[in-house]
Amino acid sequence: MLVIMAAMAGVLALMLREAHVMKAKNVPAAPIYIPMVILSLILLLFIFMRLEVEVCTRSFRYRFFPFIPRWRKFGLESLESAEAISYRPIIEFGGWGIRYGRGMWAYTVSGDKGVIVRIRNGKTFMLGTRRPEDLRRSLIGAA
Repeated sequence: MLVIMAAMAGVLALMLREAHVMKAKNVPAAPIYIPMVILSLILLLFIFMRLEVEVCTRSFRYRFFPFIPRWRKFGLESLESAEAISYRPIIEFGGWGIRYGRGMWAYTVSGDKGVIVRIRNGKTFMLGTRRPEDLRRSLIGAA
C-alpha cells in the first residue's frame, strides 16, 4: 500500500512540475489540473481509508471508512464462529479494500492476515487485521 501511495505521490509531483513548466512557457496548464485533482483525491482516499472493529460485551461492530461510514453491528449471540487465517490477498480476493472472494466479502486495508466471521443467519465475511488471534479471542471470549 505504501508503495502505491509513494508512486502516486511521485506522479503527482511530476505533474505539478510539468504544469509549472507549461505555465512558464505560456502554455495553458488547465488540462493537466483535472488529472492532478483526481489523483490527489485518490491519494487522500488511500491515506484516510481504515477498517475499525470494536468488540463489546454483547456485540461487535465494524466499519470501513470512508466506504462504509456507518457501523455494521452484530450481537455476539449471533456469532457462529471466528477463525484466524493467513491468506493471499491478490490471489484469493483480488487485492485489498472491499473485495469478494472465497464465497465471502473481505474488508482489508493491508497485510495478509484476518479473521473469518460466520454469523448464524448465514453471513460470512473476513476482517483483515494485523493481530488475528487477538481479534478471534476477543470475539469468542466475549460471546
